[in-house]
Amino acid sequence: MGENYKRDLTVKLHQYLKEIESKLDKSGNSNVPILIFTNFGHIECHLAKPENVDNDPVATIFTGAVELANITDLPALHLKDAKITPYGEKQPAHIVKDMVLFTDQIIGLSFR
Repeated sequence: MGENYKRDLTVKLHQYLKEIESKLDKSGNSNVPILIFTNFGHIECHLAKPENVDNDPVATIFTGAVELANITDLPALHLKDAKITPYGEKQPAHIVKDMVLFTDQIIGLSFR
């Protein structure tokens, strides 16, 4: 893979997750629960497509980042109903309705 293995793996992971995302139901949500391991904790969630709606914060982040980076496919995921459990003793879990996770933060995945 060479010296850019982390970047190459991130690109491949992003392609794989986009493939899963393309199989989302008509509501734009995945009915497959996913557990994402990151460098800061693990996230229990469902994948979702960012809504293309004015004033939607998630859509604004995706659109803004795509324009800023001058790319067509942002290496990020829209997560719904995400329960974020940080690593560490006695750390409280956080539950968020919508979350944008950049795929370079992912170190592992589990599907239930």
